[in-house]
Amino acid sequence: MNSNILKVTKDDLNLILQLQKEAFYQVAVAENNFEIKPMVQTYEEICEDYEKKLFLKYIVDGEIVGSVRAFFDENTKCEIGRLIVKPKFQGKGIGSELMNAIESECADATVFSIFTSKSSESTIRLYKKLGYSIVRELSEDNIVMVIMEKKKLD
Repeated sequence: MNSNILKVTKDDLNLILQLQKEAFYQVAVAENNFEIKPMVQTYEEICEDYEKKLFLKYIVDGEIVGSVRAFFDENTKCEIGRLIVKPKFQGKGIGSELMNAIESECADATVFSIFTSKSSESTIRLYKKLGYSIVRELSEDNIVMVIMEKKKLD
């Protein structure tokens, strides 16, 4: 299996959007809510995100099978979002590799932050394994979300 992580180009955005909807379909089913933001994001909206955020893609044998994006807030916090892995490639360490890569790309951050559904136990386990801790909960799209953070070690 030949794989690598690269920065997303604008030409990749349609594929990333399709992959995002495929990856978040499981969450939508579990939450019985198909109106969550990853499922209803439009091409125009992902293009707007692309202008403001760093996007990475994970490629296996020429196919994009994962992606993650991040941006810095007004301080030195790196907000990570939309970690996605094609369902048939999940559980193979791709999510961890993407998280490590985005953290490396955002090396100036003092804190990394990400959120997920409180009911996404496997995702929470992954983030905890990567050093993240739950710092608070909030409700978004009628779903209880957990905000997780990791302070950068000096």
